[in-house]
Amino acid sequence: SLSLSSSVSFNFFFLLMTRRPPSSTLSSSSAASDVYKRQLTRQLAMDYSSSGIRVLSVSPGTIRTPLVESLVKQDGSTCQELGARYPLGRMGDPEDVADLVCFLASERARNMTGCDVLCDGGIMAMGCWDDRVGIDSYTHQTN
Repeated sequence: SLSLSSSVSFNFFFLLMTRRPPSSTLSSSSAASDVYKRQLTRQLAMDYSSSGIRVLSVSPGTIRTPLVESLVKQDGSTCQELGARYPLGRMGDPEDVADLVCFLASERARNMTGCDVLCDGGIMAMGCWDDRVGIDSYTHQTN
């Protein structure tokens, strides 16, 4: 934050946000752009941190929007079925991303800069689309 007086302060914040394509359409170009976004975030943070400007990027997973609902329906599935495969058991809502961005722009995130924040229900931590997710995968053995 930059203080102009004892009672007024400004929090400068720059956000990069991109949507990662579904895993079936991943390519070397999308992987390269993902790396570029993270590196750009880090570099901008280093360039502007001395001016009190924080730079963060957000990588949302599949977010339940009317477009996503329509595409999932075309594939013969539902957002609930697809979301059940996520480690947290559901697909994200637009409010999830909005809440994250509000937090990142707030004074509560004042020590964060130069990082990419995932908002994807844990799907990237899983590493691939796999049915073995969540606590049930550890407590129920299948052969």
